[in-house]
Amino acid sequence: MSKDYKHIADLLNNDLFVDWVRHPEGEAKNYWNKWMEMNPDKLEDLQEARAILLSIRIKNQKTLSPDNYNAMFKHIWQYKNDREKREVLYYERKLDSYTKRWYAAAVVAAIVTFFSLTHFLHQPAEVAEQQPQIAMEVVAVPQGMKRAVKFPDGSIATLNSGSEVRFPEKFTESVRKVWIKGEAFFEVVENKDMPFIVYSDHLKVEVTGTSFNVKDFEKEGYAALALITGEVKTSPLSNSGQIKTLSPGEGVKFLKKSASLESYEVNIEETLAWKSGIILFKNVSIEEMMRVLEDWYGVTIQLKNRPLERQVKVNGRFDNEILDNVLQSLSYTVMFDYELKGKLVNITFNQ
Repeated sequence: MSKDYKHIADLLNNDLFVDWVRHPEGEAKNYWNKWMEMNPDKLEDLQEARAILLSIRIKNQKTLSPDNYNAMFKHIWQYKNDREKREVLYYERKLDSYTKRWYAAAVVAAIVTFFSLTHFLHQPAEVAEQQPQIAMEVVAVPQGMKRAVKFPDGSIATLNSGSEVRFPEKFTESVRKVWIKGEAFFEVVENKDMPFIVYSDHLKVEVTGTSFNVKDFEKEGYAALALITGEVKTSPLSNSGQIKTLSPGEGVKFLKKSASLESYEVNIEETLAWKSGIILFKNVSIEEMMRVLEDWYGVTIQLKNRPLERQVKVNGRFDNEILDNVLQSLSYTVMFDYELKGKLVNITFNQ
């Protein structure tokens, strides 16, 4: 616990930190929970380092070699100088430390670009077949931000906090493919001769021109697709024969445990609330509440005295509220006390 991490790079090059980010419920959990309590002034650096590692998702490689380490920062600097040339639109919520957060976003994108080939080489055969070895653009959105990305064909995706999109610098003549992690709202330029295909970790979505919302966060037990306009075809990556065709106002959820699809009626206002800065909880679990608040405000939440004998469901609507107001309101309905220390939130449930 005495080790001094002076820079984000120190965390990125630490085996124990990388292991904790990749396996948050593993043996390193207690160490880093204690470290955050003892070093509240370093929580912002920890969150930025965590966002970087979650974005690049390097397989079978925990730390950076000296050559890769130097090259990484060379690419970061080059990206910083060239950022105005990229066709990326972005906007940020009402958060402080604007300049530092923007540079963190540049760091994420630069590192992702540098390691994209390593990522592809370690993909399973069936995934590698979907992802051609061509020059790719990667945009990863850190916690506490949203961003709109323009694709080569003029289509646009708005990414929620903690999300990532990967796409080729130029689409082929026959198909437009992009890959998404997290949540994004797509507005696809119509081209019937050139299908637009979105891959999440669990779903494949094929359209020609339409608007829809895809949600597939690693920490949640389901992936969801909601169609707003047009028509889409979707299927689980694990079962390409299970195809569903959706009309506006229809949606499907892929249940990860059972590997099955279920249909549902889309509430457009609820589905797209996040695009307007609205947090909407409707009978969600504690895990989903934590994931949303951590991504939305860029914090780490620790739970104490969690009630095991009762199932807690969270409800509430918060329109561009600061975190303290959200926690105060939820504390009355979910019955907990909380302590906010910089980027660390301690929640203690009332017994």
